[in-house]
Amino acid sequence: MGRVSCTEVIEKASFIQRLLFAISSPSTLDRIHRRDPPRRCRTQRWKKRDLTAAAQSTQRFFISKPPLSVLSVSAVNYPAGLHHALEVPSLVKKTIEAERLGYDAVVMSNTFDPGVEVARCAVRIPVIGVLRASCHFAASICDRFALIAPLDSHAIYARHIIENYRMGKFVSGIKAINAYETGDLSAHRSLILERMIAVGKELIAEGAHALIPLGGRLVPYVVSPLELEAELKVPVINTKLVGIRQAETLVNGKTSHSLKSYPWAAGLTPENVTRRGES
Repeated sequence: MGRVSCTEVIEKASFIQRLLFAISSPSTLDRIHRRDPPRRCRTQRWKKRDLTAAAQSTQRFFISKPPLSVLSVSAVNYPAGLHHALEVPSLVKKTIEAERLGYDAVVMSNTFDPGVEVARCAVRIPVIGVLRASCHFAASICDRFALIAPLDSHAIYARHIIENYRMGKFVSGIKAINAYETGDLSAHRSLILERMIAVGKELIAEGAHALIPLGGRLVPYVVSPLELEAELKVPVINTKLVGIRQAETLVNGKTSHSLKSYPWAAGLTPENVTRRGES
């Protein structure tokens, strides 16, 4: 069981008519576009819609016909959390654009949920963060779960997010594999798999009944969750799948995030966000 592509994850996971899948890693986008050239979907339901992508080089924004769009916001090696904060205005702008273009939902691919909370105040279509969705999913199938982070700095940052989500009582631990590079990670697949299994066993020994891997560039795109499950004998959550399925549930149920929790800034435009960022 080897690596899977972003397109395959979305094809197998969702039957939403129009979904914006936002990716905030330039290297991930480059790899997706290289390995998943524009093509016709294999599934019968999507045969009529081509995944033809057009690149706007100034913003590195790849948009395709439904159901898939991928977005890359330029990032550099800032400390964990800082580069995500710098991406938020761009993510909010693209979320507003998605609603204007008739998309049914937005799923933020990044497993640290950048921009989700504020983007929900800008639109009325569902905006899903895969980390929060995965935490609630894991809590529904076990007593306690743990998170595997790419780097130690990510583990600290993830702990802050988990506490903000008030999910701390469900989390038995967060540990890092300390294996994360820019560019294509497929050449390091054996090392990543070995460290994922080793850290996973440590977390299970400390009380975890399920695992959430952070860093979508690692899992599911290089290492499959099912591959880890076979070795670790506990559920390993596919964060992309869970996020897309939650978006699908909200769309099918014709509901979205609560206005009581996320007051709507009606009339906000991408241009408003740009001007605010420049002021």
